[in-house]
Amino acid sequence: MSSRRFLAVAQMLASVVSLQFGSSLAKSLFPIFGAVGVVSMRIGFAAILLAVIVRPFSRMTRDSWRLAAPYGLSMAGMNVCFYLALDRLPMGVTVAIEFIGPLLLSLSHSRRVLDIAWLALTVAGLTLLLYPHGGGKFPDPVGVFEAALSSVCWVLYIITGKRLAGRVDATIAAASGLFIGGLAMAPWFAATVVSGLSQPLWLGAGVLVAVLSSALPYTLECLVMKVLSGRDLGILYSLEPVAAACAGLLLLGEALSLQKALGIVCVVVASAGVVLNGQEEDILDPPP
Repeated sequence: MSSRRFLAVAQMLASVVSLQFGSSLAKSLFPIFGAVGVVSMRIGFAAILLAVIVRPFSRMTRDSWRLAAPYGLSMAGMNVCFYLALDRLPMGVTVAIEFIGPLLLSLSHSRRVLDIAWLALTVAGLTLLLYPHGGGKFPDPVGVFEAALSSVCWVLYIITGKRLAGRVDATIAAASGLFIGGLAMAPWFAATVVSGLSQPLWLGAGVLVAVLSSALPYTLECLVMKVLSGRDLGILYSLEPVAAACAGLLLLGEALSLQKALGIVCVVVASAGVVLNGQEEDILDPPP
């Protein structure tokens, strides 16, 4: 492995870790600002940062903004539903459920016999995640529903994002999408920031969430996309449920049972399998 490729892999792993540990930090702020308040800070502060750095407004046409609107709204919906689910479910379980929508989208575009095995493994993983073991309880149904909605929004984000990416540069697409998402979340963002003025330390933590969960991962991903193939990126993205479970354990004390850990492994292996056996255009797109 060349030094350039090794550095790109290290940067991509740093992006995955940053995103999931940022989400864990966000979850720790839920008792202070609420899930919607925290996600409004993540989107709002990230939108401001990228608007200043990328300056998308002068490079977007009216038609481009029409494409950016559903992209940004699906991005906001994905993050809101994800954070609402995090309020009820462990990190690793939430991310694994969220992964299933894009995974099924990739499988729907394939006609390979081997993909039946990946679909079966996905179903097995979902069963292990949701079915109680040893007299335990089912996961919170509202949380599962919210994670599933986030998964659906991720699929919409992929579809609308591909349309927008055909018109503008990736950096402009992300900045414009976050701007639209920020507009949608503006009332909650304003209310959260005003309430946080009396707690500047916690407000600063909200800015850190935006950096760790959006600005830093996005910057690193832009760098590595010039070096790694879509297949390489897809394999590394498949590690996100594992990173989420580790972040939840280390920062939030969310220990998972062996059954749920195996469920996460099934989803990760299925995702990696689809990537390894798929075409470049089938690669899952990451959430922002």
